[in-house]
Amino acid sequence: MPGLRAVVTSRAPSDGPLLDFDLVDRDGHLLVIGTDQHLGFS
Repeated sequence: MPGLRAVVTSRAPSDGPLLDFDLVDRDGHLLVIGTDQHLGFS
């Protein structure tokens, strides 16, 4: 999808190796808040 980007957000080291990310569009509107690096949107 053009114009979409994943923004990785920092978490405490105790959360383990998983990356948390937010998916935003080209205007910066929040579309999805993810909780791992597998892009498993719920």
